[in-house]
Amino acid sequence: MISCDINGAVYRGRPDLNESLTWIAEHTNPENYSGALKGAVVGADVFIGVSAPNVIAGDDVKNMAHDAIVFALANPDPEVDPDEAREHAAVVATGRSDYPNQINNVLAFPGVFRGLLDAQSTTITDAMLVAAARALADVVPAEELGPDYIIPSVFHPDVASGVAAAVRNAVLAESTRKLPANRREPRREKRASLANLQHDGCMDHTGSDPKAGRLLVATPMLGDPNFKRTVVLIVEHEDVQGTLGVVLNRPTEIGVGQVLEQWIDFTSEPSVVFRGGPVAPNSALALAMVPGTDEPLGWRALDGAPALARLGLVDLDTPPGLLATQITSLRVYAGYAGWSPGQLEAEIAEGAWYVLPAQPSDVFAASPERLWRQVLRRQEGDMAFLATYPDDPTLN
Repeated sequence: MISCDINGAVYRGRPDLNESLTWIAEHTNPENYSGALKGAVVGADVFIGVSAPNVIAGDDVKNMAHDAIVFALANPDPEVDPDEAREHAAVVATGRSDYPNQINNVLAFPGVFRGLLDAQSTTITDAMLVAAARALADVVPAEELGPDYIIPSVFHPDVASGVAAAVRNAVLAESTRKLPANRREPRREKRASLANLQHDGCMDHTGSDPKAGRLLVATPMLGDPNFKRTVVLIVEHEDVQGTLGVVLNRPTEIGVGQVLEQWIDFTSEPSVVFRGGPVAPNSALALAMVPGTDEPLGWRALDGAPALARLGLVDLDTPPGLLATQITSLRVYAGYAGWSPGQLEAEIAEGAWYVLPAQPSDVFAASPERLWRQVLRRQEGDMAFLATYPDDPTLN
């Protein structure tokens, strides 16, 4: 690849290069061509212009390789006359709407930013942009692909949604796949005090005291959209570091196979990524059941999990084959819910949460959208009636 500016080819040793052009010179133009643009295009397979009008002519395109591709994107007048270029090139694209293959930034940015906002990403990476480009290409069916139709129209109904979905998936694929650093190591010294377990597969009796392995069930009056009608499993709770949990009943439409293909065979239905909470939504964590008494590599039991049907955290960087014979159920979450020390207790005192016993099946519910009502319905006394509480109290 040879890059050119107004002074010709960018090459190593050119005296007028700034820092950016120096980097380009060091990473392109392997033969260190030092001539003009017209010489640089001789024998080239592709010309991409984002510069000025009429910097090359039809004869220059003729000197390119057979079946060359020309993207002449200067507006309103391209780098080469499109009609002249089409006489010699296999594909010609411009920035103009009166020629085929219009390259317009509106093809990308609505979907890109929609995907970033949906995924709550604070960064844009090359992988996300490549995913957007591939999504654009996929909008054109293979049977319709041709020299005059390599990219969809800006008015195509599938452009924005397809790009947004691709960017969302790319964000999740780039997740750290780990808990925050201060949450990664098991705190075994705390386990004895937290592991007062029943042997029937349920967690210990509850009250207003949140502990690892218990459920936080949103009361009907909790209106925060991040937690309305949610069921949260407490993963860790410590006086010094606060509380970490995952929302169990917020499935997304993103399949686990789209972002963590290597784990798809282990994932419980529905095999989609769940929205674990509003904290660190670009990170991913997983919970899995591993029966028995061993603690296999890449998995650690939660404080408070049942001894015979054990629930634990999976390190998603572990090769899945190491856990292939161990895992019976697995679910993947994007993000988590977090509370600073004392914050959760204050919310419970205000009536935002019920602290209730958990069953292993809650984590892997086949119909997570019904979990909030199911957990309340199985409680004793008046609390069971809360399962009938309408989404809109005015309809009661």
